[in-house]
Amino acid sequence: MLDENKDTSTFSIAKLNLDESKFEDFQSELDALVKKYYDESQNDDNRERTVSLVIIP
Repeated sequence: MLDENKDTSTFSIAKLNLDESKFEDFQSELDALVKKYYDESQNDDNRERTVSLVIIP
């Protein structure tokens, strides 16, 4: 069970060295991952969470 008083926020940063093709692949895979969990989130038993991504090409 989630402890309502515990801060579960997180921050991550990663520098990736990718050519244009790999960068496009990365963005496509990231999009698919977000959509997968977005579609699952429509269940009434799930708790709303906010995820924010910033990509600086």
